Amino acid sequence: MASKVPGSVIGVTIGGVWLKCQTDATLTLTVNVTEEDPCKPDEGDAVSGDIPWVERTPESRDWEISFNNNLMKNSLEAANPDMGKLIVDGDVEVQVQFLTRPGQTKSDYDLVYSGTGIITGFTFNAPVTGASTTESTITGNGPLTYITVPIEPPTT
Repeated sequence: MASKVPGSVIGVTIGGVWLKCQTDATLTLTVNVTEEDPCKPDEGDAVSGDIPWVERTPESRDWEISFNNNLMKNSLEAANPDMGKLIVDGDVEVQVQFLTRPGQTKSDYDLVYSGTGIITGFTFNAPVTGASTTESTITGNGPLTYITVPIEPPTT
């Protein structure tokens, strides 16, 4: 029986740094399409009452990674690369990975999506009660790569 990969072993790195205290991470892949304009029937073609099917052409691919974190007490910078500071300073292009923690999937391989993205969103939440959190969005800037990494059996 196949076992599920727990979401807790999948997360995000920025510049190779695993982000601390992640509470959620999402990778979204999209294909942008255009709808083909239908033609009128040619002369002599029978006109039927059927509803036509829409035909689409793929135009481009896109990706986005979003993630949420709890804010850590010890030091804002110790928690994570400070996404808000990166935006304020204009350092918005980052190397990002969406990946499994090495060797923790109980599978024969780990997966790694990686690419260059632009920080396009940052929200700092400070509720009256409960923990302060952040929400960040990185939008792909160019291709996203996907690799699987075989897990080596432990050596004894």
